[in-house]
Amino acid sequence: ASNLVPLVVGMLIVGFGSFLTLGILGAPLMLGYTMMSLRIARGETVAIGDVGAGFQHFVPALVTGLLYGLAVSVGFMLIIIPGIIAMFVFSLSFFVLADKRSVGAVEELKASVTLVKDNFGHVLIVGLIAGVLNSIGSAVVIGTLFTAPFGLLMMTKLYLKLTAGGGQAA
Repeated sequence: ASNLVPLVVGMLIVGFGSFLTLGILGAPLMLGYTMMSLRIARGETVAIGDVGAGFQHFVPALVTGLLYGLAVSVGFMLIIIPGIIAMFVFSLSFFVLADKRSVGAVEELKASVTLVKDNFGHVLIVGLIAGVLNSIGSAVVIGTLFTAPFGLLMMTKLYLKLTAGGGQAA
């Protein structure tokens, strides 16, 4: 319960920070937010300012975000299905960066593809549940503020399960 406010406010910071900077700060903010979710899933307490932790890894976060965005955008231009596939197979890339922090952007994306490929059913089910949850939240103006953090925590728990607890502490 003590982590609810930082998660909700963190979601606002990621959203507005991404929007106001035309996406440039979106990747490091999302990385910080993902680092927060890993800490919460490991039983730690977080603070609102923790969302800025991703700026310590600005370049890797930015490159990962650009490659992810490029792959998804090109995929959507190719009759939508490839974009959905790209979103799916790269869905764990920010978790890899947040958890390991020593790998490069291409390695993160490859690690995400491997995790998803090796655990296709689990990732599909949790991803679909999180997607449906976020869609329901989007139907109400402030609903996403609560469903998006919950969806992220679902994916975080999945990532930790698939990696047997992950690498170094976030």
